[in-house]
Amino acid sequence: MKKTYRLVLEVDLEEADEENAIQLARSHYRQSGTGITPVNWSRMGGKWKRIAAEEFIPDTEVAIMELIDASDLLDEAGIEMTSVSCVQVKSGKTFLRDCSDTGPKHPHRSKSIGDRPTARRFPKNLPE
Repeated sequence: MKKTYRLVLEVDLEEADEENAIQLARSHYRQSGTGITPVNWSRMGGKWKRIAAEEFIPDTEVAIMELIDASDLLDEAGIEMTSVSCVQVKSGKTFLRDCSDTGPKHPHRSKSIGDRPTARRFPKNLPE
C-alpha cells in the first residue's frame, strides 16, 4: 500500500547565489534530457518543440524546485515526488500551515511540476 508524506522545507538563499542556483538547475536540465511541447497540433498530428533551459527554468523559484527534483537518492529509495511548490517568503515571515486535507492555502504564487511548460521529459538523445 502506498503512503503519502508531506514535507515542508524552508531554504535560505543569498541573493548573490541566486544566479548560481539558476545556472546549476539549467545545466542539470540540459544534461538529464529536455522537455518538449506540442506545436501546431491538430487531429492529424503536429510537431514537437524542445523547451530551452532558459524557458523551462526562468527564475529562482523554478530553479530550486528543479534542484530538489534532481535528487537521485529519492529515485534509488523508491520515493516518487508527486508535486513540488515554491514561493518566496516576504519580509522574513514563515507561513506554514497543515493543509493535509484541503490542499495548499498559501497566499503567494506557487508553481508545481504540472505548471511547467510541459511535464514531458525525454532523454537528451531524442531524435528530432
